[in-house]
Amino acid sequence: MEPRLARLPGMIPVEMDDWLVRDDAYGAQMACSDQLLIARRSDVAELDGIEAEAQELLALILAHLGEDFEVSGAFVRRPDGVVVDLEEDHPLIAARRLVQE
Repeated sequence: MEPRLARLPGMIPVEMDDWLVRDDAYGAQMACSDQLLIARRSDVAELDGIEAEAQELLALILAHLGEDFEVSGAFVRRPDGVVVDLEEDHPLIAARRLVQE
């Protein structure tokens, strides 16, 4: 019934202000994600050949982080207090370490 949904069933673009959502499970989910990246890195992601696209995604995420993230050069302090070094790893891993999605 929504005219905006006529193009694709049930799909509409997300407003950038609503794109990155952080809920009450953020700290626990990010800790679990960080542990998986340490313990099972090879099972988590295939990263060969996507550096440019991953860097573009990371830049977009950095531009839309909430005020509760502290960005200082190549470092970001997440709301749970963990500091992510943006240059330590692949840009897609750095992006994953910042947001729940």
